[in-house]
Amino acid sequence: MKLLKHLGYRLLVLVPQLLAISFVTFGIVRLLPGDPARLQLGPLAPEATVEKLRGELLLNRPIWEQYTVYLKRLLQGDFGRSWVNGTFVAEDLATRLPATLELIFLSLLTILLILVPMAIVTASDSLNPFVGQLRRLAVGYGMLAGALPDFLLGLLLIFVFFVTLGWLPGPEGQLGILDIPPERITGFVLVDS
Repeated sequence: MKLLKHLGYRLLVLVPQLLAISFVTFGIVRLLPGDPARLQLGPLAPEATVEKLRGELLLNRPIWEQYTVYLKRLLQGDFGRSWVNGTFVAEDLATRLPATLELIFLSLLTILLILVPMAIVTASDSLNPFVGQLRRLAVGYGMLAGALPDFLLGLLLIFVFFVTLGWLPGPEGQLGILDIPPERITGFVLVDS
């Protein structure tokens, strides 16, 4: 019963949070300098074409009406078109989703294979000197990883394992510069290659 009450409270709080997030993202996009229609069509586009696009994008309507239409479309799953390349945002998200899921999977695998055993070693109270050394190493790594930003820690690890020790290949991505990319079947780089 207590769990259902907590879940109901969380769902109730979720609605205003999502509204606030949508309001902030809508506001940030509207505060960007420049005219979105002019940016999309370019500086040499005729004014009539720019006005037509402003009408299609509802930029000539009041801001509250733009926000209402924005919310309505979001609820229908229509994220609109990109102002940069004109493609549907949902299609762009769908093409990038496999790579995102791949990163999530690899992160979870790293957590399960490395960090969970490190946590177990750190929490153990064994008097074995080897376990004591592992505990100190795990605590030191935890403090280092918590103190440094992720990108800096990544650069440090590249320097140690690639430049200094030469144990790992260089950071050139999944494919080399001269490699022919494999045929895309699933969208997952590790599976397709």
